[in-house]
Amino acid sequence: MGGVLDMFSGLAFLQELDLSENSLIEGELPTSVGSLCNMNVLKLSVNNMEGEITDFLDGLSRCSNGSSIENLDLGLNQFSGSLPESIAHLSKLRYLQLPNNLFEGPIPESIGNMSALEEINFSGNKMNRIPTGFGQLSALTAAGLSYNVWEGVISEAHFANLSRLRDLDLYKDSPNISLAFNISPGWAPPFKLHLINIRSCNLGPNFPNWLKKQDELVTVVLNNAQISGEIPNWFLELNLQLDKFDVAYNQLSGSPPTSLVFTSSANVALSSNLYEGPLPLWSPNVTQVYLDNNRFSGPIPPDIGDKMPLLTDLDISQNSLTGRIPLSIGNLSTLTSLVISNNYLTGEIPGFWSNIPFLYEFVMSNNSLSGTIPSSIGSLNSLKFFVLSNNNLSGLKVELTDIDNQRYEGKLTVVAKGRQLQYQQTLYLVNSFDLSDNRLSGEIPSGLADLVKLGTLNLSMNGLVGEIPSSIGNLDVLETLDLSRNRLSGPIPPGMTSLTKLNHLDLSYNNLSGKIPTANQFQTFNDPSMYEGNSGLCGVPLTKLCPGDGAPSHPPDANSDENDGDNDEDRLDRLWLFLSTGLGFIIGFWGVCVFVSGGDMESPDS
Repeated sequence: MGGVLDMFSGLAFLQELDLSENSLIEGELPTSVGSLCNMNVLKLSVNNMEGEITDFLDGLSRCSNGSSIENLDLGLNQFSGSLPESIAHLSKLRYLQLPNNLFEGPIPESIGNMSALEEINFSGNKMNRIPTGFGQLSALTAAGLSYNVWEGVISEAHFANLSRLRDLDLYKDSPNISLAFNISPGWAPPFKLHLINIRSCNLGPNFPNWLKKQDELVTVVLNNAQISGEIPNWFLELNLQLDKFDVAYNQLSGSPPTSLVFTSSANVALSSNLYEGPLPLWSPNVTQVYLDNNRFSGPIPPDIGDKMPLLTDLDISQNSLTGRIPLSIGNLSTLTSLVISNNYLTGEIPGFWSNIPFLYEFVMSNNSLSGTIPSSIGSLNSLKFFVLSNNNLSGLKVELTDIDNQRYEGKLTVVAKGRQLQYQQTLYLVNSFDLSDNRLSGEIPSGLADLVKLGTLNLSMNGLVGEIPSSIGNLDVLETLDLSRNRLSGPIPPGMTSLTKLNHLDLSYNNLSGKIPTANQFQTFNDPSMYEGNSGLCGVPLTKLCPGDGAPSHPPDANSDENDGDNDEDRLDRLWLFLSTGLGFIIGFWGVCVFVSGGDMESPDS
């Protein structure tokens, strides 16, 4: 409450006030705090404060001998409005921390008069313009300008006197580019950067020539920067010791920069470019490699697990890789995410998974893998995503145990009725079990109900027979169920009406029969297409009457002419929004689930 801060307004000689992370601090910042002219440090971060700060800053600017404040931290609140030009009266201010608020509008032009400023952090706001006066901050060492809505043009004037600048974070909160760099090729900046993190800005069309003398760089991120062509030799000859090199989402081509030298726990991201040729490898220090959505071809290097043994994340999806999965991947004991989908890989899935105990994301969909699914996958106690759809797999013998909720940062691509949806924000993920479009046969095991925290189950486009197990109704957090295009028969189990969180159901093109349940969630499933191709089914929403029924009473048609624009595309967007609902559920087989071609109950590991 604002009264807490008012209590301090009479302490004229107060020099430091730190009330960060205090649940009692809420409301607007009292103007009276601006009268504390002797205060050097004010920290109010991570509270529930709101409103504008103009009156507070004006109060400080009226101090007869000038404000003494050197460190102002108002981050992670709900402060709003524009920063006033009067902020420049804080002539002694060295550290200005305003991240994760609701500030909007331009950075004041007068900021160039704040010659003592060493660090600024405006990240996570809605600010839109960077003035040329910014380039006069000769003491500035770190500029945090990420996650705003920047627009306009950045020129040499914006950096003219930033001789001490070491860290530059500048990117937008969306991939739409409205900020461009207009810097002459021969310009030599006055600074020596350690970190450059520029995203969703136009730096192109060529790799920025003004980095030519930046031989102290440790972190290089030029992501979604409209850069094309090759990375120049002069950059590779800077002999940098990098902990991160991210040039994803550009149009870079030529040879991947394999000569770069990396420090421990390094990250390499070349995703979504035009690189081709064999898959590149780097030094053993690299732990995260993202090479997805390029044109790499040929086999995965057989020694990948030996050359980069400390890998935790490997994404080589959406390329043209061929051949088998190398056995050396089994040496990656710290691997947590393996994504090799959308390639042309063949052969059987190796059985080395017990050597990779921390794997939580396992995505091999859209390849030509064959054989059975090895039982050693059952040892993956951290598994969160298990996606093997669209292969030629014929069997499964897996026992998965319960695990705790995990947080996933990065991107995830899922398939809904053939449409790929990609999510690139931080997500608390629902567990996914996807074996669609394979050659699985036999019955769905009743033990499937032991995946008690499963959020997504997709077994569509296989050869499964028999009835839907009645125990499937025990999956009470299930949100998506797709059993379409199999050979399932019998009734829809009445117990499925217990699936009260279900928001997407597809049972089409089977041999199901009997009356469609109408209780709970089934009352909301008004689209006949989710049941089509089952000639034995009857009842709402189908037009076919069940024996003893009168004329069916249909709910309003959600697909009438006036709603034609709200068909498959929009409906899928709604149905798959569950991925960002923060559920983070668990996959866990307590029993053994077996999908086996030809009834072989003892299929060996591949």
